[in-house]
Amino acid sequence: MYNRGYFDVELEKEIKRLARNSAPLTLVLVDIDHFKQVNDTLGHTVGDDFLQRVAVELKRIFRRSTDSVCRYGGEEFAIILPNTDAKGVEVLVEKLREALKLANLPHPNGRALTVSIGAAITQNADFSSSTLINSADDALYAVKKQGRNNYQIIHLEHKTIIT
Repeated sequence: MYNRGYFDVELEKEIKRLARNSAPLTLVLVDIDHFKQVNDTLGHTVGDDFLQRVAVELKRIFRRSTDSVCRYGGEEFAIILPNTDAKGVEVLVEKLREALKLANLPHPNGRALTVSIGAAITQNADFSSSTLINSADDALYAVKKQGRNNYQIIHLEHKTIIT
């Protein structure tokens, strides 16, 4: 799995590529819900195991050679998806949510481990990497505010939101 440094470089590279081909570019942020409870209640070893199992599912689902799955920090992952539109993202995030549900990783709150997902899509190289990151982050935090265990996709050009 790639790290944050790789993510920063790769996202800039993909935005520059947009100027040449105008194919959609999607950034997905995935945050493990209530992860602090896992570490505090079950211990950091179990928390590390959960991170690894989520990472395995991410790499299994986002597996095209052009997809970049990165550890963004803490319990958060970032996925760069070139040539992926809103419908494609919806299919992939639903697959991820279903895979984690089937994995049935026990959570201290009595339910299975879940994730909150925020995504931003653009076809315009005029948007900076920070705009894309901030938009995906805004979508992620909107999901958390609405109760977690869901996703939101923001299309930057159309100013539309998909949940």
